Amino acid sequence: MGALTAVGFLPAVPTVWVAEGLLGYLPAAAEEHLLRRIHQLSAVGSRLALDRFAALDRLASDTATLERLSRRSGVEARSLFNTEPRPHPAQWLYPNGWTVREDDDTEIAGRYDRDLTDPFTGQTTRPWLDTRFLTAELSRR
Repeated sequence: MGALTAVGFLPAVPTVWVAEGLLGYLPAAAEEHLLRRIHQLSAVGSRLALDRFAALDRLASDTATLERLSRRSGVEARSLFNTEPRPHPAQWLYPNGWTVREDDDTEIAGRYDRDLTDPFTGQTTRPWLDTRFLTAELSRR
């Protein structure tokens, strides 16, 4: 916390935390540590936004998807993702005073009238994986 407070972070004031494009690459223990630290540094009224792959556990054995992602990105996808089993983030957030909402990528796209056409194939599809967007607010300590 010292580095944050040194640059003006005020732990008594609600803040917004964004962990976009991160959880699927972290080991399970690091994900839980991140949630704990965010909670420790959050005042009531703080908000959290993150995205997660809904089927990360299945990704490890889904060779076809990993190969497709590797071709599309030019990076060996199997080496990027951490597919360790982990609980849903809400299982940690709810009992610690956070209210949670989760939407999938197609719901979010529809809400903002976004086109999900794959730029690589021209087909309407999910952009990468079955992604869920979670927003939470710390409502009690």
